[in-house]
Amino acid sequence: MEIQVRINSEGALRNQRYAFTDRFTLVSELLQNARRAGATLIEVSHDEPSRTLRVRDNGRGLGDFQKLLTFHESGWDQDLQRQEQPFGVGFSKCLYASTRCIVTSGGLEADIDTVSGDTTNCPPDDTRN
Repeated sequence: MEIQVRINSEGALRNQRYAFTDRFTLVSELLQNARRAGATLIEVSHDEPSRTLRVRDNGRGLGDFQKLLTFHESGWDQDLQRQEQPFGVGFSKCLYASTRCIVTSGGLEADIDTVSGDTTNCPPDDTRN
């Protein structure tokens, strides 16, 4: 008999937030990702009334949005993987700590609703600050 590891993607987006008790580790993960992407400027802002956390950086950007939702696989280059052994789960903390996660890079945007498990890819909305 052969068995395989399988993940229910909708369930992972919807339910895993309850497995992480420290929601604040997501900030360190985002800062680490920016540093790994070569950012020399990182802006972090929080708006309490809207419960919005925004992290912007001037790193090289994300070439493949699928890497955000591919768990335990790193999208970093071989040198960085050899030096830092990234786990490929850092961004998932954002998904688990929020009800909605919007990622914009290179003129593209992914809008991930972690409550419903829906993911939408669209051009970025320039009306957001």
